[in-house]
Amino acid sequence: MLLQAHRSQLLIIDLQTRLMPHIAQSTACLNSNLWLCDIAREMDIPTTFTEQNPKGLGSTHSLLLQRSPDAQIFSKTHFSAYREPLIAQHISAQQRPQILMTGVETHVCVLQTAMDLLTEGYEVFIIDTAVGSRRNKDKRLALQRLVAHGAEQVTPEMVAFEWLEHCQHAQFKQLSQNYIKDLSHYQ
Repeated sequence: MLLQAHRSQLLIIDLQTRLMPHIAQSTACLNSNLWLCDIAREMDIPTTFTEQNPKGLGSTHSLLLQRSPDAQIFSKTHFSAYREPLIAQHISAQQRPQILMTGVETHVCVLQTAMDLLTEGYEVFIIDTAVGSRRNKDKRLALQRLVAHGAEQVTPEMVAFEWLEHCQHAQFKQLSQNYIKDLSHYQ
């Protein structure tokens, strides 16, 4: 299934200041998320951040908040964000069934949230370079498990071009000049 901008929302799980230094390839993960936040903002894709126990793990990375000034931020205690009633209501209220997921840790909060979203009938897309775990093996196995259960694994560039659909899109020139040509900086 192809992504469609008017059916998509971006859900960024727990990219928090005290957690990110412990994530393998954390810089690449953060950079992919920054790039996606830029594209989502330009394409009017709703963006939601979750924060697991923010008192202990800190708030969402400040660069992400700068790139997504209109994003909603929810704190949570469940590993699955979808088990938090306010987050589940917010996701449903967007009326956009394609959920693009990023964040940490892939094998815990991302996986559990994605599994719950799949159970509820959402189309779940996991952006490969925008998720991370402390150990690469955990990330790899989580991605395999998610794909086996119906999630689609995609790259940031797949997302951008599927949202654009064609080179005549009003945003194509700006996005290609500002972001697509610089994608290598985010990998």
